[in-house]
Amino acid sequence: MLKFIKQIAKHKELINLKNLNKVICYLQNGELISGLKRIQRKIEIFDRSKVREYYYLNDCLDRPEYIELLDVVDIVVPIYNAYEYTEKCLSTIYKNTNSAYNLYLINDCSTDKKIDELLSRVEIQKKPQWLKKLCIVNNAENLGFIGTVNKGISMSNNDIVILNTDTEVPVSWLQRIMQPILKNEYVASVTPFSNSATICSFPKFCEDNVLPKGVDLNTIDSLFENYGSGAIIDIPTGVGFCMAMSRKCIKEIGALDEVYGKGYGEENDWCRRAVRAGYTNTMITNLFVYHKHGASFGEIVTKSKQDRMNENFQILIKRYPDYQNVIDEYILQDPVQDIRFFMEVILERNIRKMVKAELIINHSLGGGATTYVKRKIEDNPETAFFLMELMPDGKNLKITTYNMSSSYDMFFDFKKTDKTFLDRLCSAFRIENIFINQLVDYPLGKIISMILEAKIPYAFFVHDFYCVCPRYNLLNGEFKYCKQEKSVDVCNKCLHSNLLCKDIEYWRKQFFRLLAQAGRVITPSWNTTSIIKSYYPSINVETIEHKMPEYIHVTYNETFEHNEVFHISVLGAIGIEKGARILDELVKLIQVNGDNVKITVIGYTDIYTKPYINKSGVFEVTGAYHNRDISDLLARYKTNIVLIPSICPETYSYTVSEAIYSGYKVLAFNIGAPADRIRDTGMGWLVDEISSTTLYEMISNIRKNSFGI
Repeated sequence: MLKFIKQIAKHKELINLKNLNKVICYLQNGELISGLKRIQRKIEIFDRSKVREYYYLNDCLDRPEYIELLDVVDIVVPIYNAYEYTEKCLSTIYKNTNSAYNLYLINDCSTDKKIDELLSRVEIQKKPQWLKKLCIVNNAENLGFIGTVNKGISMSNNDIVILNTDTEVPVSWLQRIMQPILKNEYVASVTPFSNSATICSFPKFCEDNVLPKGVDLNTIDSLFENYGSGAIIDIPTGVGFCMAMSRKCIKEIGALDEVYGKGYGEENDWCRRAVRAGYTNTMITNLFVYHKHGASFGEIVTKSKQDRMNENFQILIKRYPDYQNVIDEYILQDPVQDIRFFMEVILERNIRKMVKAELIINHSLGGGATTYVKRKIEDNPETAFFLMELMPDGKNLKITTYNMSSSYDMFFDFKKTDKTFLDRLCSAFRIENIFINQLVDYPLGKIISMILEAKIPYAFFVHDFYCVCPRYNLLNGEFKYCKQEKSVDVCNKCLHSNLLCKDIEYWRKQFFRLLAQAGRVITPSWNTTSIIKSYYPSINVETIEHKMPEYIHVTYNETFEHNEVFHISVLGAIGIEKGARILDELVKLIQVNGDNVKITVIGYTDIYTKPYINKSGVFEVTGAYHNRDISDLLARYKTNIVLIPSICPETYSYTVSEAIYSGYKVLAFNIGAPADRIRDTGMGWLVDEISSTTLYEMISNIRKNSFGI
């Protein structure tokens, strides 16, 4: 117990009114051990889903507010050969820059005469309205990249952007790249996303990437502008292919250091100098600039690129001994990873427009509802699925992609979402349908408002009776089936006793407005349909029974009828509502009467989550199993009959169908979908009174009349 209390103390995020109410419920009903185990399960789920604060992607669905760019920005383009790239670069600057700028084109003695011709044409052609001053400079001697950039810096008096000639800039790029400097006077540099920009590369981190086939720069950048978030990320160094530099910082620490010769390492040095002076280097995530890496400045014939890089790196490390550790730590943490993943999904959904996409809303607690989701996804490989699950802390909202090029987990802070969240999410991912699989643990009014606000078709699947009562299994405070109680007073009294709901009328009105506007309301059994219709008679309800998976096959063998011990198998995860206490009492009755009967739980219970055998050998728990093995497991234990001791009206029981289609007869109480399935197939027996005594009596009759024991 002390260990458990210490665990809770470490997970303050899970201490909320809803979870405390559940603890009270367990205590009132004498279910302390099973309650503690359920809380432990929530802790495990939460630990697996825990994310850092800045991984939340809420901002990706919000358009950032921009500060108007009032001052002129100076764009410095150092030029050395690479005619085709230079021409394209200048063309995109003219076409796509819509804020005031001065342009400094500095030709570093290019050997390609076409560069002179290009600059001559640029000088006489009509200037775009946003270009305030054009300055074309031809170096008298080759200064190299650093010397050429420094010449541009010395000619400028404003904030600047260094732009390589092997880049292409998209529409409204300048306003976006300058935002961090406008917002914070201690920002030294700004670097955008690019296909080739080491720590700012997309989609693969620290790699040179190519643009997706058939997607141009402005198309991909428009997605970044809309969904790349307004996040400003601190990075250890800017990347010089396209880097904004603060004039305030330049005045304080100077220009690029020419100790690095013709180039490589100079922007890293400048950025680390800025950090020492109290500045930060940043990356923006809502701008994408194309970079044809390595095409801007030709190689110096006297020394190879790699030799120059190695020598300059040694200078950098000597000046900044922690540089490599800082870079390694950043790469290890990769704080922009989730935004990159999000943008990969956005890009794929906009490329593969013809592929249907569906959002599935589910809880994070596993069980039959989650099994159904997995099968639904597997059965529809041509549909892109987005599975949304609210974690037990009520804050972390996880969305996982399926049937796409890659599977990603994306996190949002659910507490910071509003009713338009799903509408914006579905729009971003081009989601055409919503499938409501389970709403347990979601704030009811909030999630229903979100669904209705999205204004796209949705279906509601009835996995349990949560849409009727917070006690989704229809067990009352005494853990007895309420037999579809309708009285508001009786229901409120029951719910108030465990602080589950203040007003059952409000609860049902909320669900009625959700069900009434659903394109489809689906149940997995006729029994479930009849119960739902008894509460909401005007709602149209479809009954579609679950399909049996192909791996279920007949394994029953008549030789089992000659077992020395009558063997009863119980399938699944057996909690209170699944009859765990009934099962305990039944085992005691068998032991007291000395019957030659053994009960094996193929699965686990709320008490025994791992393999267990009691001293008498009458009761065994196998532990968790894979669904694909269930038919063979029933045969391995030479099962005579399968017992489903559930004390609530289950909407559908996979285990009942799995047992029957594996050839085994089933014993259950006469409630819910399991009873319907047994009656329809004739494969088993039903008991009217829900008690361990009546079960024991029926087992005795079965042994005598059906097995001659």
